[in-house]
Amino acid sequence: MGNLNNCLLRKSACKEMGKDLDAIDQMFLSSRVKRCVMMMKTSTFLRFAVDNCRDEAARQWFGRNSESFSQLTDVYLFLKKRIDEEEAKNHSSNVHIVLVSHGETRDSMIPASCLLPLSNITDVLLESPRTHWTSVRKAGDQMIPNIVLRPLKPSENIETHSQPGRNCIIIPFILPGQSRDRVPLSVVTLGLALVLLSSRFKATVRLCACLTEASAGQRLHGEGDVFSRRWTNVLKHFMVKHRPRVCL
Repeated sequence: MGNLNNCLLRKSACKEMGKDLDAIDQMFLSSRVKRCVMMMKTSTFLRFAVDNCRDEAARQWFGRNSESFSQLTDVYLFLKKRIDEEEAKNHSSNVHIVLVSHGETRDSMIPASCLLPLSNITDVLLESPRTHWTSVRKAGDQMIPNIVLRPLKPSENIETHSQPGRNCIIIPFILPGQSRDRVPLSVVTLGLALVLLSSRFKATVRLCACLTEASAGQRLHGEGDVFSRRWTNVLKHFMVKHRPRVCL
């Protein structure tokens, strides 16, 4: 009963934070004032995530890398709008969310568990056209390459081999306005986890992205960790430039 009450309190708190953000987003504030308020809300979101994340390695990483989450509020607002639209559709409570984006790797490694910040994201799968899915959940807190997403342009086409069916949600990663900022995948999955707290969904996230070459590919080659090597091999298949495709 205690765990249930705690869960309900967490969901209630996150709903209230979401309502505050919606109100702020609708206000006619100057961009400077609005940005200051958003930064304070980002700090609140991050503290909430640290307090409620069950994985110690992820909690420590979030605490040490808070400066990496400056875009968390913007990502949250973008994803909340999309998930709110899907709530009205005939999905069950367990869905697959396909993130379609450009991206790259960075010269750093992160604990895999950082991509699973809360229990409502059950797994993150890296979709590769030449290999089986690579599961973050199976990696635990092993180190994996740090993936950074680059938003699609509004004019870019998304190729699908079939229409998404029930329990499948496709989200082209297109941030509002003209934003072309790079966003760490860890920020996107945390933003999504916070959004899902106020929804009925639990999600498996599938990343569908073409990743540009980065020095990380060479640096990671030959790393001793088996899972990290497998991720590096999968990433090599993504080091191509093409229009994002969604394979359903």
